[in-house]
Amino acid sequence: MTTSDKQLLADAPSSESTLTSTHASMHMSAFRPAFTSADIPTTSPMNIEQHAAKAFWFGDADTPLLAWYHPPKTAMRNSGVVLCPPFGHEYMVSYLSYKHLAMQLAEAGFPVCFFDYDGCGDSAQSDTARVAAWQHNIRQAAEQLRRLSGVKQISLFGMRMGALLAAGLATELASPALLMLAPVISGRAYVRELMVLRGMSGVGAAHKSNEAKPSEHSVSDDQLTGYTFCASTRAALSELNILNLASPPAAVMIAARDDISGQEAKLATTWRRDEYQMHLITTPGYAAMMTEDAHESSVPHAIWAEMCQWLIQQIPLQQVSLQDQQDDTTSTSANMLTTRCRIRHGEQVLQEEIVQFDGMVGIVTQPSPTATSTDIGINIDKAKNDTARPAIILTNVGANHRVGNHRLYVTMARTLAAQGFTVLRYDKRGIGYSQPTPEEQENDVHGLQGVEDIGSAMQFMQQAYRQPSFVLAGLCSGAYLSYLAAVHDPRVTGLVLMNQLTFHWRTGNVIQTKKAATFKSTQFYFKAATHGNTWRRMLRGKIASRKIFRNLAKKLIQKLLDHIRHRLAHFMKTHHLLGPVARNFKTMQARGVELVFVFDANDSSIDLMTKHLGSNAHLLQHRDSLKIEVINGVDHTFTPMWSQTYLATMLAQHLAKRFP
Repeated sequence: MTTSDKQLLADAPSSESTLTSTHASMHMSAFRPAFTSADIPTTSPMNIEQHAAKAFWFGDADTPLLAWYHPPKTAMRNSGVVLCPPFGHEYMVSYLSYKHLAMQLAEAGFPVCFFDYDGCGDSAQSDTARVAAWQHNIRQAAEQLRRLSGVKQISLFGMRMGALLAAGLATELASPALLMLAPVISGRAYVRELMVLRGMSGVGAAHKSNEAKPSEHSVSDDQLTGYTFCASTRAALSELNILNLASPPAAVMIAARDDISGQEAKLATTWRRDEYQMHLITTPGYAAMMTEDAHESSVPHAIWAEMCQWLIQQIPLQQVSLQDQQDDTTSTSANMLTTRCRIRHGEQVLQEEIVQFDGMVGIVTQPSPTATSTDIGINIDKAKNDTARPAIILTNVGANHRVGNHRLYVTMARTLAAQGFTVLRYDKRGIGYSQPTPEEQENDVHGLQGVEDIGSAMQFMQQAYRQPSFVLAGLCSGAYLSYLAAVHDPRVTGLVLMNQLTFHWRTGNVIQTKKAATFKSTQFYFKAATHGNTWRRMLRGKIASRKIFRNLAKKLIQKLLDHIRHRLAHFMKTHHLLGPVARNFKTMQARGVELVFVFDANDSSIDLMTKHLGSNAHLLQHRDSLKIEVINGVDHTFTPMWSQTYLATMLAQHLAKRFP
């Protein structure tokens, strides 16, 4: 171990688990390059801004993938690391943790690539069988990391499904090290687990919205909590089993999950070989990361520190100084990283551009200008914007990064752009890859810094895309921040509020407490009371009937008082008897702001609207500039895929009509 290695180990956070020293010296005679073509360019990481991660597009021209490159912040090591993400909900709640792992590896001298699979995150979706596409994506990410950093060896990290895919490619890519956290051992068991969870989600029956046919709104077996999970994907995953793979010629580290017992110890025993190190740890942290909501997720710092310490022992530093790496630059960052691409959406081709402003990261989606080439990275001029139409800004849902739950914001952005709008989906401070808040906080969902961030986003779009006016849109907390930003900003000409649960958030409020105190809509309980099964469950003590009855009583009394106050205000022709929320909306309507409210029919956000604006928002008199859409058979985040398509299409058509 070099002196630099010892210093890095000394500086790293300590862990209760002790690193094994057996076979610490890796046998490398089995190494073979995965790519031998002489025309693959290799450059030093110094030709990209050294101390900042950079987002870029790569992969096939018609189905580009989004990735983050983390250049090493110290002298570079002999291997890069590709981070293979998990799937679906596990990807969403672990996104911030993956970013922290990438940053920590870069601090230790490893160039890192963290990317989104085909059809996941911000990436485009191809027609290729998904598992085969995801395996190919890992190969593409490995090649891209070689090009960007100049390293020849690529180590792999994966969690859950990402570990299953990485394990299957470690030998092919000649990876010197393979790191896995809570790996899926059996693809067949994993598929069964996901299908059971799907059945428990409560979103599975055929439903209808208020403007579409019921037959169009079924949830098939090919959908999994808002994501495509078709039979071919399930079959391909079921064919994978790590225990059936030969042990890769690499050092292997496995971190076991701490919520339930897994097969990590069995895998470690099966794969143990004398010439390579096998290291199994049981450091806690996985369960605290893998939570129901992203805002509750905790970064497993202890696991990341232990993995970095172990990998430092396996991968030596390159025998070249940091200055030599910088002097060896052979191309510029502009030639290495691509921030614009073409993406197909149905029959249309759209342009997406990665943007950064005021410490925040976003993606701008536009109708594509006329061009003959569809290559990634071509020098596309910005689309000629129709400035009569406002740009649309999508604000984060809770602590989920810019793609939104189940990629809802990706679907919305591309559907709206196909109607001719320019759309920005971005991460406010403290979310995703944007910088922390001024208070150095992450996952700050309702903080007023979010209102300032929306203002910064509008200013950026004015300067960079010549957009003078905006429609602000958001779901849940994103709706709350959009509402606050729209009240007094004349640049806002439209406001889309989806399942907004509060108009007042006080410092010190706790999301978990608010969530526990939140009930379904009054309509939901009245409808449920007509079902015999509801009464049977109540008699068995499976329903918290006392809490529900107390809540309903409070709502009915408050509804009566609000109705009296609203009638008095109407009779006396004064706004002074109205609450501040109603006055704010009346002010916005007087300013000409288009208002769109979207609700899950069973969501308590309907009662919130009724409380402040009256039944069916009757206090707002300019009905031509108001749309209220209530959708049956969905949930708070529009999990069913039909509802995501319906929502995006409805908004695109309505806004196109209101802003011709």
